[in-house]
Amino acid sequence: MPFPVDPGRIAAAEHALDFVFPAAWRCALERLNGGEFELGGEDWQVYPVWDDSDRKRAGRTANDVRYETGEARKWHGFPPNAVALAGNGHGDLLVAVPGSASVCRWDHEEELIEDLGDLDPLALMDDAE
Repeated sequence: MPFPVDPGRIAAAEHALDFVFPAAWRCALERLNGGEFELGGEDWQVYPVWDDSDRKRAGRTANDVRYETGEARKWHGFPPNAVALAGNGHGDLLVAVPGSASVCRWDHEEELIEDLGDLDPLALMDDAE
């Protein structure tokens, strides 16, 4: 279940990743720190930022964006310096590249990247309701 997070935790993740989240993603993280949406016929799970303010939140954010990005960077063909924002459960990821406002879909099998533009996860989550 998504829940809000302190903006300082988002800033800590940005600092650790040397990356600034696209504005729409930052808003979504601040409001929900996770969640799911449908895009292109696929279900996507937004990676949260680490929140150890209590045991429940720590457990719910164990797959935080820093951890998931670190794991993705071990994969062959993952775009250099990209940050994993969301996953579809099948190995494909929504990623962002530092310095770009665009979100891209990375296909892990084909090692292809598709620019999706300025994707707003909150709008997609609202569409799902």
